[in-house]
Amino acid sequence: MNALRIQASHSMEWPAAETPTNLAETLRELTGRPGPRRVSRLVRLALLGARQCLGNRQLPADSAVLLTTRTGPVADTVTLLQQGAAGLPLPPVQFVNVSSNMVSYYLAAELGVQGSNQVILSREHAWFGLLETAQLTLPPGTPVLLGAVEENLWPLAEHRQRLGLADEAPLGDSSHWLLVETGEGPGPCITALERHPDDQAMRARLRRCPPETTLTLTANARQALPERPPCPSAAPSQLQNGLPDAHAVIHWLAELTGPGWWLDRSPRGHWVIIAAQA
Repeated sequence: MNALRIQASHSMEWPAAETPTNLAETLRELTGRPGPRRVSRLVRLALLGARQCLGNRQLPADSAVLLTTRTGPVADTVTLLQQGAAGLPLPPVQFVNVSSNMVSYYLAAELGVQGSNQVILSREHAWFGLLETAQLTLPPGTPVLLGAVEENLWPLAEHRQRLGLADEAPLGDSSHWLLVETGEGPGPCITALERHPDDQAMRARLRRCPPETTLTLTANARQALPERPPCPSAAPSQLQNGLPDAHAVIHWLAELTGPGWWLDRSPRGHWVIIAAQA
């Protein structure tokens, strides 16, 4: 397979206070420069995470940018719907920024890259799908910036209701990033990505797991495999409106000390394995 060699990562989650953080100021404070004017909170979150992942690296022009998000530019979407319902003209800036593709556009423009640029959405295993896209579609030697970004929306009570969450569910902003290069080479890498259709297939695959491999299970995976001996659990996300698989995988990769498999099971019973080597 096309291995994904890990170059850098950055993962952040900001639990929401009752008033939103000014991300334009935060961008300047944490990265030394502001972001573009008149962009959405989602774009600023993406720039904030991507800049800190890359540091001082200058990406080649053929680098790819792949992004996933659960709710996309939800704040601009809500504004447009409210304005339309009230019979008011639609704000032009929000109308442009309501497309999730604007996030990857601003990233590519800032970084000066012209490679593959995609926003990939999925109800389950979204982060896995992003890794899979990089593995299957990009030629060896391609630098790839992978991101998972989720914005919060105020008032918090309304956003919890919008997402179908409990009254006290923790909300916030999140921006998770991984810089990889496709193809074989030295250093830590993701060596294989696998999908399995059900519990029976997953149990059969585990019987062929190399004995030296460390297994790490998400909460859903552990519930489906009660017979497994104790093994590490994936780091839980602190937010219920974030992308927990992105958060968990990035932290798992950072802590891996040898060969490992990361296992997750969707609510529909579909399994994925991310095999990596530190």
